[in-house]
Amino acid sequence: MTSEPTSADANEIQDWSSLVAGRTYELRSGAARHAAVFLRTLTDDEALFQVDSADAAEPFLRPEWSVFPADPGAAHAVRMPDGEHSYWYNSRTGAVEYGLESPSLVRVGPFATREEAERAPEVLRGNSERWAAEDDEDER
Repeated sequence: MTSEPTSADANEIQDWSSLVAGRTYELRSGAARHAAVFLRTLTDDEALFQVDSADAAEPFLRPEWSVFPADPGAAHAVRMPDGEHSYWYNSRTGAVEYGLESPSLVRVGPFATREEAERAPEVLRGNSERWAAEDDEDER
């Protein structure tokens, strides 16, 4: 006999490909909960989110993390600025741009402030180093 799913279980988004870029979701893993803005899917089981008001986006893996629609009235909901009114880092030129000036292939962001966008290379390097170290640990 199977039990009926709780309302929280019933609201879990099973297909991460249905997530909408720029929309706020709630990520849950055990007791940990984060309001996060979905940025894009990386693989079938990995997606990139902007967590709370963190400077850098982070990847989250299924099944470790479950995704639920966020309550739009929640005080903790994150609002990402839209692309037209955001700062971006151009990875080709190294310039900070306002709005959607460059092709998306060379645009990193969005960022709420010019200062955050200027730190993009530092943040990306730090993320790459951290992920490489995690991959090394996983291989051991």
